[in-house]
Amino acid sequence: MFKKIKTIHLLKSFIFEVVKNLTIILLCIQYLFLAQSPKKDVYAKRINQNVKIDGQLDELFWSNINPATNFQMIEPINGKVERSTQRTEVRFAYDDFAIYVGATLNDKNAGYDDPNMVGIMKELGPRDQEGKSTDVFGIFVNPFNDGINEFAFLVTASGVQIDKRIVLTTNGSLEDKNWDAVWESAVKIHKDGWFVEMKIPYSAIRFPNVEEQLWGLNIYREVRRFREEYSWNPIDTRQGKIGNQNGLLKGITNIKPPVRLSFSPYISSSIIKDPAIDNENSKHRIDYSGSIDLKYGFKIPVHKSHEINMTLDMILLPEFQQVEFDPLVLNISPFEVKYDEKRSFFTEGIDLFQKGNLFYSRRIGGNPINSATTNENEIVKNSPENTQLFNGTKISGRTEDGWGIGIFNAVSRNTYAEIQDTILNTVRNELIEPVTNYNMLVIDKSFNQNSFATFINTNVWRKEDFRNANVTALLASLTNKKETYTFDSSVKTSQIWVDQNKKNGFSTFLNIQKISGRFKYNLSNNIKSDEFDINDMGFLYRNNEISNEINFSYNIYSQDELVAKKFGIKKGKLLVGLENKSLYKPFLQNELIIKTELNALNNNHFFTSLKTRYFFEENDYFESRSLDQVFVRPPAAKVSFYSSSNFNKPISLNNGFSLKWRFNKNYEVWKDYKNVSLYYRFNPRFRINNHMFLQYVFVFDYEKNQFGWIAENENEEAVFSRRDQKTYTNKLTFNYTFSPLSYLKLIVRHYWSTIENYDFYDIEENGILVESTYGQGQNINFNTWNLDLNYSWEYKPGSFFSVVLQNQLTKEIDNVGINFLDNINDFFQSPLTNILSFRITYYLDYIDLKK
Repeated sequence: MFKKIKTIHLLKSFIFEVVKNLTIILLCIQYLFLAQSPKKDVYAKRINQNVKIDGQLDELFWSNINPATNFQMIEPINGKVERSTQRTEVRFAYDDFAIYVGATLNDKNAGYDDPNMVGIMKELGPRDQEGKSTDVFGIFVNPFNDGINEFAFLVTASGVQIDKRIVLTTNGSLEDKNWDAVWESAVKIHKDGWFVEMKIPYSAIRFPNVEEQLWGLNIYREVRRFREEYSWNPIDTRQGKIGNQNGLLKGITNIKPPVRLSFSPYISSSIIKDPAIDNENSKHRIDYSGSIDLKYGFKIPVHKSHEINMTLDMILLPEFQQVEFDPLVLNISPFEVKYDEKRSFFTEGIDLFQKGNLFYSRRIGGNPINSATTNENEIVKNSPENTQLFNGTKISGRTEDGWGIGIFNAVSRNTYAEIQDTILNTVRNELIEPVTNYNMLVIDKSFNQNSFATFINTNVWRKEDFRNANVTALLASLTNKKETYTFDSSVKTSQIWVDQNKKNGFSTFLNIQKISGRFKYNLSNNIKSDEFDINDMGFLYRNNEISNEINFSYNIYSQDELVAKKFGIKKGKLLVGLENKSLYKPFLQNELIIKTELNALNNNHFFTSLKTRYFFEENDYFESRSLDQVFVRPPAAKVSFYSSSNFNKPISLNNGFSLKWRFNKNYEVWKDYKNVSLYYRFNPRFRINNHMFLQYVFVFDYEKNQFGWIAENENEEAVFSRRDQKTYTNKLTFNYTFSPLSYLKLIVRHYWSTIENYDFYDIEENGILVESTYGQGQNINFNTWNLDLNYSWEYKPGSFFSVVLQNQLTKEIDNVGINFLDNINDFFQSPLTNILSFRITYYLDYIDLKK
């Protein structure tokens, strides 16, 4: 034991010295390296006339403004000057209410009147959907010019708007694609190219309250048929961060942040048939609800010459009936499944709150903290799966010198389970989740246009006899001036109170990374103590872990590089890495993985990726669900292959395949069975025309002779089994976009997973399996089906009408010896949950009302 403690102290001392020395080196590098090359600039002109946003650019003032020109290619040939036949000219104007953008995107002989020629591509799609086969134009604007926080406004050649927030975190740049502003745009295609006209109200962005604005700016253009991307200020793709490779927008003076006040009231009605609640013979239930989403901008003075522009976003009595169903899966692992957030209030405008990975909004309005308890002769009549919210509030803002603040708060209602006495036929209510307050505070400081430091605190408060939690974190990301090295770090602490008992935990993260050049590398260390827990408001798969990772990669960024020319590719990467995981307490080895990855995009836009993994003998301390009980897995190797064809073609195909096998020869029990895992994914895509898109996904996942936990015996000891697991997933997605403002989307998914057990085992202290007398079947046949049909129409800017039809069914039985068709027939004998809902949202802007 003394040797083990001494080893740990020596390891900690070594890590501390390495980190200290590397920090000193990085700080020296920051001052030794030269600054970047001068930025390009463009001036906006003040105007005093109404502008009709029609894509014509026929107002006289446009011809009197000096444009931003001389665009350079981002990829496939980084730095190449745009063709003379495809010159781009972008002009900026402004008044007291908005900034205006006028773009002339020349594209001579682009097939405007020749149906046999692929010219300006213009596939339609829902708002904010990127990756469509269409040309794109847009601007990336950073009003605080800090290199870290950007607003993006883009429009496709078919007129579809795309807007998003981009913020730098310790995990790289984070794009908030769910952020939606209310702004205007129009496009006009002609024989020699196309025009774009934009009006971006000041209420859509945040900017400092100073006499003369100096905004970071870059302008983007994509010529889709050539898969070429261009920018106004040159972007060096060899650099890992591009936020400070912007140019400058100048000339905007004497404007004031406007009163930013808007209301989005909505009403909705739902017709619901839920067999889990309603009797099969009962009528459909009809629910009505209404709510309001309020956004208000205000200022807080923080110094004589400084103030912070804040935005309040509040939703009252929210109802999330039209949220798409989760893609449920059969989970037999010891860890929770993480599902994506689909509620708009929790997906837009949360860039500050996503720093530190401490905000998993599915906790808010999620499963109750407790389960219902029953006495003798009692059954649970009804136990809600989710809690309901009173309200939710977000407040965030930033000063002109880089300080940012974010405050989040939400309150959920009391949640009760109904418990019935089967003899007396009485019903009692049991509180399984009391009124709960969720709170988050973020204070952020950006500097040097590439670095930041952040303080975060989350707090979940319930009644004293329920669980309460508090988490605090400090984050930092430092990058030198030449954008070659980054040092990311974080320290997090958690405090959990349950039944007047307190548990304290911590986590640390260090990452040193070379982010520029063809050759890159990173070294990281992440420690999570055995009592570290953020799962009241965040998401953590597992704690009690020390993980270390080192990666080396060689990258090809441009088609004109020698290696690219030799192999006929546009870009590619070769990576070699090592991952090691161990327990934090006690300090024991967990797993060691060697990995390689090779991917490339060829000149025909065919992408391929090949990955290999070698897993050394694994000591799994989590699978048994028992403290400190190890489960030994033999070494394994895994090969994965993925390919994707050119999405510009009407028919394209994604394919994925992986094979994993274990080396069982020297392991008891395992040696008599071949443990093989096979995964295959087939995903054809059909662009039927510019309005209609269809894709199908089929996934087959099969593991033969899988060993793992399956149940507990009468002594509450872990029971393991040898089994086969088969999983089939079929998913169909259909989109029909009527116009840039109206679309229809259908998602149909069926998931079928079976587990067939053959033998049962007990586990010994050393992690070896021995035959068990446990004789129960424990077979699983799990089916889930969901259908989501959604029609949405933006009938005026920011205002929507939507109709959603949904049905869903989930069922689990123990009969696994049936084929696919028989399983489908049996499955759909059960009644479905059916929901038909209507919703109308109306956007009201204070400035428009005042006018």
